[in-house]
Amino acid sequence: MEFEELKRNQNILANKLIEIDKKTLEYLKQVRTDEKEIEEREKYIKANIDKLEQITNKFEKYQKNFKRTNFLNKVFGIMIFLFLIFLIWGSVLIHSQKNQIKKLEEIIEITNDNIVEVLLGDRKFWVDNNDKINWSLIKNIPEEIKNSKLKNQKKGK
Repeated sequence: MEFEELKRNQNILANKLIEIDKKTLEYLKQVRTDEKEIEEREKYIKANIDKLEQITNKFEKYQKNFKRTNFLNKVFGIMIFLFLIFLIWGSVLIHSQKNQIKKLEEIIEITNDNIVEVLLGDRKFWVDNNDKINWSLIKNIPEEIKNSKLKNQKKGK
């Protein structure tokens, strides 16, 4: 009996070992398939990482270009702003000079002198025989204009 019992126990143990071997083979197959899946995932992740690196490199280039263009936009904006300021300033100066010329023409008509002693900076102006205003230094006035007192005398009025 003991021998049969030992034989039976040995058969049970052998069957259990066979089952364990089958399970370990199944587990090994699973591990190998899992390893293949992991390798495929790693390849996929590496490919995506490469794509992401390319995208980030492009983004960095775009960011540098954006900084450059942003700086240039600021420079051009300032230039346009200054141009507009000078344009407005120039139009105000032209308007004021226009008014000043009108006032000087009124002075010429009132005084009837060919030489008007009004200083504009370092310049004076004189009126020639054709009633044109000539801007010049006072020393450049022709002698005939200096000698005539009234502009209307030469016209016969």
